[in-house]
Amino acid sequence: MKLAVFYPQNLTCAWSLQDGLCDTLERMSHEVTRCGITDKLRRPRDLNAYDALIVSGPEHIGSKLRAQKDWESAKVPKVGWLHESVRREDYGTLDVEAIKRTCDQVFCPALEDEEFGFTHLPFGVDTAMFREDPDYGDTGSYGPARDIDLAFIGMMYPKRQAYLNTLPAEFRAKLTIGNCLVQDIHGANIRKSMELYADTLRRIKVFYMLPALSRLTVTKIYEAKACGAVIATSPEQAEVLLANDAQRELASRTNSEKTIKEDLLEKRCEVLLSHVRAGVAA
Repeated sequence: MKLAVFYPQNLTCAWSLQDGLCDTLERMSHEVTRCGITDKLRRPRDLNAYDALIVSGPEHIGSKLRAQKDWESAKVPKVGWLHESVRREDYGTLDVEAIKRTCDQVFCPALEDEEFGFTHLPFGVDTAMFREDPDYGDTGSYGPARDIDLAFIGMMYPKRQAYLNTLPAEFRAKLTIGNCLVQDIHGANIRKSMELYADTLRRIKVFYMLPALSRLTVTKIYEAKACGAVIATSPEQAEVLLANDAQRELASRTNSEKTIKEDLLEKRCEVLLSHVRAGVAA
């Protein structure tokens, strides 16, 4: 298929919802025009030259798309995939009608949002970026040397900071928190930043999951598991995993293999395109 993919292109957008989505569609033999939106909209001249328009994050970029005079009149299917849940603690409720004006088929990562007429589709993981040791299978070895015991990678907004303050001080002292960023003369390099992020996940023994604002399973969980980091959501669980190498390593391998098998981004893309194929068949 010939696809134009629109997405917010920045470090706060998950890899599998921007350039990783495009990479995956290309690996699936689709012809992809990348319309990443930074400070301005990059778009093809003729929207009707495509088999479908894929909108990743219509709640974030929909207003820019609807401002284009030919967007709503385009004859090709417009398929959206939400990044957030409709209800979120910081903004309340998304403008559902605006999302529906942006796309004629909308998939949602939060199961509860099917009540708005959307179709549930969990996030997936780009296993070309996020997987165990990249040399695994060539060398016969399994997994990297994990030299980071306990860590979280991501934004520290007020909800997470408030939760962190409730944890025992001795546990907080063990927890490494930070972000992964590669910057060059042109600014942040998203692809290299994601490569560094994936490399860092492969070094972590236990990934401690801090609470999110949206009501869904965030992409970090899929990414961390695919890279073999074991998820913990309480200090007690983290301490048990850190104290038991055999249990943790078994969980690492099991979770990685299961995630790569069941949560492939290719599988999610097949669902995204099912609407388009159904229209072609009709």
